[in-house]
Amino acid sequence: MDNKLKATIIVLVLVGATVAGVVLLMGIPASEPADSTFNGKAWINEVHMNSTLTVDEEYFEIYISAAYTESTISGWKITTFDNEGRITLPTIMNVDAEDYIVVYTGSGIEDLDASDGTATIYLGRSERILDAAGDEIAIFDEAGNIIHFMRYSGGNGDALYDGWSETDEGPSLPVGHSGSLSY
Repeated sequence: MDNKLKATIIVLVLVGATVAGVVLLMGIPASEPADSTFNGKAWINEVHMNSTLTVDEEYFEIYISAAYTESTISGWKITTFDNEGRITLPTIMNVDAEDYIVVYTGSGIEDLDASDGTATIYLGRSERILDAAGDEIAIFDEAGNIIHFMRYSGGNGDALYDGWSETDEGPSLPVGHSGSLSY
């Protein structure tokens, strides 16, 4: 066998091994999760982030609509698709129509009873999870199905879900403005 053929075979084997290694390390991309039975019944309606906030001031709010008929929220997970992975939220009791669940990134005293129309969750994180320059946030149910997805300020390059259009950058704050985004 001549050297040119040997070199070609070696290159093909190396390329094949590299591709196989990447697939094994990163995994084969999963298909988009199915819509949860709660999709359209609960959604992220406010994101409070900017570069001046501390981890304890950063939050987002989940709105529970009149279409939500359960009395609890249990096993829901949130993520920004970054280093935090999927974070399981604690069970919220006495949930009904038009409740607001505020999810703070930092630490504080939780109120897991929504009988007064609100509940407060603290994730107990030491670092912020909401990128002030843009990010994506999703809520998944216990089975891993998507409840709601949104991005703001164009996101930060993560995959899009829940029928989100590539051309929809989501809400954003005016340059130099600090505050909350409503969706």
